[in-house]
Amino acid sequence: MRIRGQSMAPLLRDGQRVLVAPLKPHRKLRVGDIVAVRDGGTGTPVLHRVIKLREKRIWTLGDGNARPEGPWARQDVMGTLVGLQNGSGQWCRPDSKAIFWSARTIRLPLPIRRRINRFIAPLMEGPLMTRPKPAPEMTAGAPKPDLDLPEHLETQEVGRELFVHDRRTGDVVILNATARVIWSLSRRGLETGAIIEALEEKYRLPDPSAVRKDVEEVLARVGSLTAPI
Repeated sequence: MRIRGQSMAPLLRDGQRVLVAPLKPHRKLRVGDIVAVRDGGTGTPVLHRVIKLREKRIWTLGDGNARPEGPWARQDVMGTLVGLQNGSGQWCRPDSKAIFWSARTIRLPLPIRRRINRFIAPLMEGPLMTRPKPAPEMTAGAPKPDLDLPEHLETQEVGRELFVHDRRTGDVVILNATARVIWSLSRRGLETGAIIEALEEKYRLPDPSAVRKDVEEVLARVGSLTAPI
């Protein structure tokens, strides 16, 4: 996903790309973790730091913000920060020490917190990591989601989901892994029948007719994104 705004500055910059991965089964959330949470009101992801945990609820705070958000439900957590791009476009792992020390500042007044984090920010970009691979479903001849899009569309990847934002209307459509494939195939010029055949071949569907409704619903949902206003 791409950072928008200054709520996590100076550790994370406006416009910087970051990688968020779902929590592993054995991994528990901790205070200080930087997580992506789906805002139930707008459907867009919020990438902030966990500041409080209570049973099945969490509260978050942007390092550059004064007021926390929440409570969020645990199921709203989409994943944790696992990678970020540096100024040269290379992917790095977040430095664990920088995460630890910046988390220690969350109880401090905002001006002091920002001042300390300016010294921590240069350490945030840890060792280089292998460039993240696309989700398996996106390798079936589908183009990358951020290529060949109309100028009014903007995309953000969050885990296996794709957020498609229409700048003209402000609408955001969230596509899961399968819907991403359907949309990508439609952008390559395939009609509904051909898309179903492609899905049948890739996933070996026992009853292709059962997915026709799903394919038609996805195409109808995203059709307005590329249609002229």
